[in-house]
Amino acid sequence: MFSYIYDWLSVMYAPELGDYLWGFNCGTQQCTDPEHHTFYGLWMLGTSIAFAAIYYFAINSPRFNHRWHWLLFMILAFATNFAIGFYFTNTDLQSGAIPDCLMYQYDSDGNIIPPDLILPQDCLMFGLSNAIFAAIFFLIVSIPMKYGSRNCKYVPF
Repeated sequence: MFSYIYDWLSVMYAPELGDYLWGFNCGTQQCTDPEHHTFYGLWMLGTSIAFAAIYYFAINSPRFNHRWHWLLFMILAFATNFAIGFYFTNTDLQSGAIPDCLMYQYDSDGNIIPPDLILPQDCLMFGLSNAIFAAIFFLIVSIPMKYGSRNCKYVPF
């Protein structure tokens, strides 16, 4: 399920990174390895729900029932998911966990043709796409949660 959601913004980063996240296997030339979207999607949902619950139920104060307080918690969910998306994909990139067939192009002699296919900025852009989805889900989970809050039920609208 998460794979199809993340595909909506896959134009933001290298298609080879998208293939890696889908679980592409160089040997079989199919997506037979474990896919990674579920990991990021569960973190995205979990942090979005957690930050919304903290705002609506733990904070739940008349002093904090303004849109900019709600927006602060959305930004926290955004920043957390940006960091998660960037950190883990960049760690896989730097540690060599991404298969060579997705990292490099080869000439007829088997030599690597520069540049690399996946770069650190692709990891940044995946982190940004993860953060965008987190902000969207934060808004979605805020709608039902706000009705359970005594003091913040009119925030954000």
